[in-house]
Amino acid sequence: MKKLQLTQQQKYVGFKKAFETYQNYVVSKNFIGAYIVAFSYLEDRVSVAYVLLKDIQKESRPKQNEFVYLNKKLSFLLHHNQLTSTEFKAFKEIVDSRNEKLHEAMWNLETFTENACNSVMKLGRKANKLVRKIKKLTHANV
Repeated sequence: MKKLQLTQQQKYVGFKKAFETYQNYVVSKNFIGAYIVAFSYLEDRVSVAYVLLKDIQKESRPKQNEFVYLNKKLSFLLHHNQLTSTEFKAFKEIVDSRNEKLHEAMWNLETFTENACNSVMKLGRKANKLVRKIKKLTHANV
């Protein structure tokens, strides 16, 4: 995870650039690009929530090069009551559709729409709220 080595300022600049890029892609109707940036944001926020909750639960973090599937991270968050079953299903639906959308993109071009991008970005924002909620738990447990 490269971002673990970044300063707060570098993270801020990275998020700012990502959001600007997302907006530019949407405006220019580059919905595949917008979808990829939105999904990257969602994945980042879920991953951060997962690691923070692992720390709170006193469970070991994944090793630096260890890959953990996004659905496994979501299941962990659900199991520890950080997601409702309805939220979990919404995340899982987007995550499960991502592989088919991207790996078969040339056959699914019509599925990359502004609404699809906005749905992913909306869940990314929900995951970001979850990160903030878990950070508050971290401070409460200190």
